[in-house]
Amino acid sequence: MLKTDYKAIVPDISVIYKNVNGLELPLRIYLPKGFSKKKKYTAVICIHGGGWTTGIKDNELWNGGDMSAHSAYYAAKGFVGVSFSYRSVALDGVDLRDIIEDCNDAVRFIAENYRFIDRKIVMGDSAGGYLAVNLAMAEDETIRPDFVVACNPVLQLKEKFLYAASNNKNLAEKLNLLSRKSKKCSNILFVHGCSDKVVDVRDSIRLSQRLNLEGFNSEIELLEETDHAFILFDYIYDNNKVLEFLLLIDKYIEEAIL
Repeated sequence: MLKTDYKAIVPDISVIYKNVNGLELPLRIYLPKGFSKKKKYTAVICIHGGGWTTGIKDNELWNGGDMSAHSAYYAAKGFVGVSFSYRSVALDGVDLRDIIEDCNDAVRFIAENYRFIDRKIVMGDSAGGYLAVNLAMAEDETIRPDFVVACNPVLQLKEKFLYAASNNKNLAEKLNLLSRKSKKCSNILFVHGCSDKVVDVRDSIRLSQRLNLEGFNSEIELLEETDHAFILFDYIYDNNKVLEFLLLIDKYIEEAIL
């Protein structure tokens, strides 16, 4: 068992970063031990997945999502841990473009309101991995992170993910990250299980290779006999196994902030 139950840790700051037609979008911040506003910190911003359906549907108290525990974990390691949610694609009239807008606005909110953060690392899982990679490719330098970790990311909206584009194939192609060209891109680490039955591991391999060919810095860790959502606590794998995956990622994060 883990020595610390990261899911049980209460955030130091809970705010609403955006209000959309009366729908309040939440953001949580976990501060490291000995925190001082006079110091500068690297933030690890964790974006949950859930097929974009588990986002905010109403103004009931947000439970923190699947990645808040990771924000608490990184705060315990000396970072500022951040997690937030976005509109659910299950809401009428909402598609992935709206969720991308929410994600961008959350990162802008962090930059504008928490000046003790000087560098940003973004980690996303599955559908949240899409949002993380999308940020990595952002033309806007104010939201583009210094480093991105994309765990089993959804990278294209074909077949079972077409609903996120309102079942519009033309829109889905416009949102396809595998074919998107970008003038700028953060350094990216893809981490993908070779036994993933939800998102094809070959998508991560293709994008990582293409980014390197375009002159960007992309690395990939392929996890043998590992399924989708391997990074989540209390889900598919024993929490100590999840911690092993996190420690592997931590080595890349440590190199990124040197």
